[in-house]
Amino acid sequence: MAIFRALVRATLLTPVLALASCYTPDGGLMPTSGRGFTYISTPTQPLTIKLVNICKLDAADEPEVFREWRLAPGRQLTFKFLHGQGDNASERPDQLLWEEWEAGTTTGSLRNQMPCPPSVCRRIDVEIRQPEPLPVEDDSKDVNTKAAGESRQPDKDPREIYDP
Repeated sequence: MAIFRALVRATLLTPVLALASCYTPDGGLMPTSGRGFTYISTPTQPLTIKLVNICKLDAADEPEVFREWRLAPGRQLTFKFLHGQGDNASERPDQLLWEEWEAGTTTGSLRNQMPCPPSVCRRIDVEIRQPEPLPVEDDSKDVNTKAAGESRQPDKDPREIYDP
């Protein structure tokens, strides 16, 4: 009986644990700010994501951009921060994990990593770029529907119902 209960628990908890690690723009099954961030770039809203260190200014007295992604349409960026996993306790105490995927990916490993500033110094900037212009239709590529001057339309009225 104890084995049966353990098997039932494992069967019920497996889907919950699998869904808990989903990466979606709305946060997945149990959204929290520590789970990760997902941004999807589309043809009408191509995105540029910047991670900014507001505690460190560059030569123009602007906050330093420490990582930038220019996402192509149809791609998504997922990243998260691990507190206390960085290489420098004062300047870069946290670790940034990220991955760029095809849009719609909900599970996977964040394989890229780099040390990053602490949470009080980080800011996420999302910029929507101008969409690429749509291709102009070329009239020279129209299909010729008449072969040798003859119509390809059937002789019968197309509204007739086929009755064998």
